Amino acid sequence: MQYRAHSMIMSIPSALSNTGGIFETPAKIVDELVKHRRMAKGYEETRHPHVPKILKKTVDFQEIKKTYGYLGVTVGVAGIEHGSKECLDWIQKFVGERYKAISDSIEIPQNAIAVSMAGSNFEIGSSCQEFRAIRAYKAGGPGEKGYFSYKRLSKNLQITIYNDELGNQFLAGCCFYPTAAGKIVTCMDDQKTIFYNELAKMEPFPLANRAHNFYYKNRGKYGRYCSIAQCRVLVWTGKSDGQIVHELYDPFFNEITYKGCAECAQDFKNYKFEEPEKEEPKKAETEKTEPEKAETEKPEPEKEEPRKEEPKKIGQVAEKSESSETKQVANDEKHDDIPDDFDALDDISNFDAISIH
Repeated sequence: MQYRAHSMIMSIPSALSNTGGIFETPAKIVDELVKHRRMAKGYEETRHPHVPKILKKTVDFQEIKKTYGYLGVTVGVAGIEHGSKECLDWIQKFVGERYKAISDSIEIPQNAIAVSMAGSNFEIGSSCQEFRAIRAYKAGGPGEKGYFSYKRLSKNLQITIYNDELGNQFLAGCCFYPTAAGKIVTCMDDQKTIFYNELAKMEPFPLANRAHNFYYKNRGKYGRYCSIAQCRVLVWTGKSDGQIVHELYDPFFNEITYKGCAECAQDFKNYKFEEPEKEEPKKAETEKTEPEKAETEKPEPEKEEPRKEEPKKIGQVAEKSESSETKQVANDEKHDDIPDDFDALDDISNFDAISIH
């Protein structure tokens, strides 16, 4: 218990530094302890997003320029600082770390009240909590009949989860809500740790072989749903004794513990990735039926020759099909000029924050 008490005290360094006065320090410590306890308890996953009070000040939602649809910002009335500058600066730094290739282009305005960050192969939608799969990745892949769910990781952070029809979960994106201006800012680094931990639990989108996942290749870790724990867990396979365990992070005591699991051990032993079925065979079947129809149908050349207005109709249809095609492709083309070193949510350089072994 002495170790736990020591860890708890060491987990609140921000409350003991950069203090604004003798009366602020106790309040900051209490606020941080309350937040730590709530984060440790966890929040429920819901079908509807939580809407914090700060969003009542919303004036507009817009994509941050030159971020290729991965970053968005919700703003309030211009010229007014709605969120804490300390909190916004921290979010600016965190987002810059996530998107190193375009960090110089990222600028979060001071009137921001929410910052949205899309997951790998997802993009921002029309509001801060809305994300959608990039069309090029969604077509012919899993999750087309899926749905979105939401989970708060803290008072300042909420993630959007994409659930496919097979029960797989993917991180569609996350939304940061800065602490209101004038309020005490605490627990920001702990929230980053929880975010990475939650990210590691999710499946890569589109669904791919676990062995190709960054976490598995570099850390020996992957996420899965465990029926024993009745939730998604982070599985670690790198113990020196070969035991397969759940890796559990406790933000209240700022410590990581491990728990063996027979189900996850069996899953690790028998795991075999199967490529999801695509809808290409259906197209092939329709192509086969077309020649058969052509053979059975007899053309009537003499009756159809005198159609003089046909070329105009064909031209009109061509224009419509051409314009509709450009609209469909436009969404994908904006991702074509993404820098080669732009690793959206795949550069886990800060993941060591939750690896103490």
